[in-house]
Amino acid sequence: MNLKKSFSAMMAATGLTVTMAAQADDIGNSFNRQGLSDRLHASCAVQEAQRERLVRKLPAGTDPAPAFRNKGITFVIESPHFDQNMKADADVLFAKIPEHTKSLAFNEGGVFVWSRYGLAESLPSRKNNINGYIIPGLYLPDQKRLYLTFMLAGLDRKFYAEPARRTRIANHEAGHMMDDMLGNYSHYKGRQQADGRLTDRRDYKDALNRDTKRMRQQNTDVTAFSYYAAGSIGGDHNDQQRLRREVFAELWAESSGYGGSGLSKHYPDTYSLVKGFYDHLADTYKASDPRCVYKKDGSAVPVATSKHVLDL
Repeated sequence: MNLKKSFSAMMAATGLTVTMAAQADDIGNSFNRQGLSDRLHASCAVQEAQRERLVRKLPAGTDPAPAFRNKGITFVIESPHFDQNMKADADVLFAKIPEHTKSLAFNEGGVFVWSRYGLAESLPSRKNNINGYIIPGLYLPDQKRLYLTFMLAGLDRKFYAEPARRTRIANHEAGHMMDDMLGNYSHYKGRQQADGRLTDRRDYKDALNRDTKRMRQQNTDVTAFSYYAAGSIGGDHNDQQRLRREVFAELWAESSGYGGSGLSKHYPDTYSLVKGFYDHLADTYKASDPRCVYKKDGSAVPVATSKHVLDL
């Protein structure tokens, strides 16, 4: 009897492994594998050259503030108002963004921007808007820039820090960045042109719709995660595109190990797909050898795989 149970358990586990492997292959086949591999596996010198070509040269204007404008191929721009403790915290934060996420961001010309006094410090056009002080982060695809502030403020403009949420928010915004950048390599169902964003893929939309339908049928109370739920089931979003993008970003953060909202239990089908995207990028990155360390100044330095540590 015990032998039979063990055999059944082994077969069940094997079946699950085969199913997961098949899903990974299916997801991998929906991407331009060679294009992504060529980009991430190039020499560090070639990756620097790719970055220089793709970093956006922002026109003169209100945004961003002068101190936050591109300095050549700089990868991380920090507030001039950071003290030594904040600089140390920023280094720790950057280290908690997965290496494969940073690798694609680096190669696609992405920039991480850390401000101290609200997003309005780096984006002056928001100084007269409360959102310039209460929103902790955002990704601007036209600039390929992820903005995150280390301090927030209310109407009284008294600044305070929320370090406990900072890592999750950074990885959430990195999710928006990956939705955009990894989408450049997505060719779902054999399309000739890239899908644009991963959240524009039909399989992603279908998964989100299935999970939403399930919550509707089960009369799920979405109060605790209303920001990530459709208006049709009592959530905040009636704009389906916005909903797709916010759910994706939060599930990407959860895939990265920093999903404080626990959103995957409400969106199991969607999470499975997002985790598949995440793993495909991670697996492609891990296959590169030697890898590069991506420094804040925008340089890429080769390191031995066995000694792959973040050198800030």
